[in-house]
Amino acid sequence: MGIFGQLKDKITRYIDINVKLVKINLIEKTSNIAAYFIFAMILLFIVFCILLFLGFGLSELFVDLGLSRSLSFFITLGIFLLLFIIALALRRKITRFFAGKIVRVITENEEEQQDED
Repeated sequence: MGIFGQLKDKITRYIDINVKLVKINLIEKTSNIAAYFIFAMILLFIVFCILLFLGFGLSELFVDLGLSRSLSFFITLGIFLLLFIIALALRRKITRFFAGKIVRVITENEEEQQDED
């Protein structure tokens, strides 16, 4: 085996190692994104349960204050609609916040490598 054979083997090994490194980085980033997505789903479920029971409790509070049950449910609905409208008004800030987090997760490794250099 000559010099060109050894060079070919080294280049092949170098390419193989870099391909494996890219695969590992892709798996890491995908798993981080999936973990954040699962965490967000769990958090959304918890927030849904909190809002559901908060709504029932708020309605019962209005009933205890002397309002009719149907009127108390409509007042609670109005409060939730107000919160919904506020969330819609702030949707760009909210989406930018989460997009920034996702970009940070995706580029986390690249920033570490740049710091090392």
